[in-house]
Amino acid sequence: MTNVIRKKISMSTGVPPSIYNAGAFWSELQAAVDSWILKGLRVASQVNISRRKVVLGEAVVNAAADDRVSFSFAPLEGHGLSQVTINNALALRFAAHRMHQDTDSIGNVSALFLSLVTEDPAMLLKESICAHLSGRRYEFEKGLGVDLELSRADLFPAMRYIQVTIDCTLPETQGQVDLLFDLNALKKYVAGHASNFSQNINSSKLDEHGVIGNSVHQSNVPVHAILERIQMSFGECSRFKVGQTLPLLKANKDEVMLAVDTISGSTDISKGQLGLWKRKRAIKLHLPISESFVRDLVGF
Repeated sequence: MTNVIRKKISMSTGVPPSIYNAGAFWSELQAAVDSWILKGLRVASQVNISRRKVVLGEAVVNAAADDRVSFSFAPLEGHGLSQVTINNALALRFAAHRMHQDTDSIGNVSALFLSLVTEDPAMLLKESICAHLSGRRYEFEKGLGVDLELSRADLFPAMRYIQVTIDCTLPETQGQVDLLFDLNALKKYVAGHASNFSQNINSSKLDEHGVIGNSVHQSNVPVHAILERIQMSFGECSRFKVGQTLPLLKANKDEVMLAVDTISGSTDISKGQLGLWKRKRAIKLHLPISESFVRDLVGF
């Protein structure tokens, strides 16, 4: 896959409105995490979805950090759950509870040890999600027999996933869980359960701008301030050298284009003036953001 194609795919970062507005789905997801914590740690928690975004598998792998433990597996049938990630603070709580110790006494464990002791809680979280999304209540002691170990698999670098970040506030612990769903699988799953997952709101009061706004607010998109565009051949570009000067003959600081990358490529969305604000370079916009850009971003 070329870098150009990969870039275009990665720019489609908006969560589809059909998924974003599946209110009951998100409620069940929060309930699954809440039930997992309550039955696994025997403590109450405040669970809240803080972020939803579309990402490439490659980006998830590259963003892996030492402050969390991840378990990837083949996308599950139906909703396409593909990865469970638990931050270290919450993983330590589960480890301490399992060993009947406090978190301070095991706070300096190795990453390998933490990964090993977190595997069972991760499997139970996976089972809790499967139970809630299938309409069944989760029985912690019995489980559902979903085998996390046998289905371990790497993420597909070019596949698009929906990454859901859930903040979990416990006494003396700020936990966080990231869930990764195969985007295409989740689309089909939500569509097949539309009557169950639709939000309980009067559709006549939900106008098109409301749907677009909700999805866009959960999206990340690169924004570029462009002073000038010049046309050059690939051959000329291949001969660029360090220290070479490229003349910008038509550059005008009062005519700076604001552009974003979308699934269709670079799109101009506004125009502004280059200047200073609080001693830093800034752009003062002269035109409102075009509505056609918003429609393109969320796939309308």
